[in-house]
Amino acid sequence: MRKRFSACSHVLIFCFATLLVVHSAQERKPIGRSGVTAIDVGSRGQTASITVRTIPLTKSDAMFPATWTWSDQIVAIQQLTISINGEMVFVPSSVYVDLVEPKEMLVSFDKGTFILEIHGADASESYFVRIYFDRRSVKRRMVYSSLDPRKPTQDSRYFPTEIKEK
Repeated sequence: MRKRFSACSHVLIFCFATLLVVHSAQERKPIGRSGVTAIDVGSRGQTASITVRTIPLTKSDAMFPATWTWSDQIVAIQQLTISINGEMVFVPSSVYVDLVEPKEMLVSFDKGTFILEIHGADASESYFVRIYFDRRSVKRRMVYSSLDPRKPTQDSRYFPTEIKEK
C-alpha cells in the first residue's frame, strides 16, 4: 500500500510540475495601436524577449496598403525585434512588414523552438501568423486566415546565409 501511494504521489508531482513548465513558457499580451509592446518568455534556460513597434498609417502615407479600401487609417508593425538571453536574433523585414491591424501576440516554447503568434485584423481579413525561431535565427513564418485556420495561406522558410572566404 505504501509503495502504491508513493508511486501515485510521484506521478501527481510530475504532472503538476509539467503543467507549471508549460504554463511558464507561454505568455499572451495585447498589442498597442501605437508605440512599443514587449513580452518575455523563458523555458529551459532560455529567455526570449520580443518587442513589437506599431505605428498608425493614413491613406496619405506611402506605406498604406492599396488593397485596404474600407478604412482611412490602419495600424502597421514598423519593427519586430527578438533576442534570446540578451543576444539579438536577425529578423528579416519580410517576417512582419505586411502585418496590419495587429491585436495580440502569444509566445510559446516547443521542442527547442520559440513560437511567436500574432493575431490581427477582423472579420474576413482576420489572420494569425506563427513565427518560429531559435537562438540563431528566424526559421519559418506561417500565415493563416482565421476563417479557415486548418491550413496556412502562406508558408515561408528562412535559411542563414554563410559567406566563406576562398
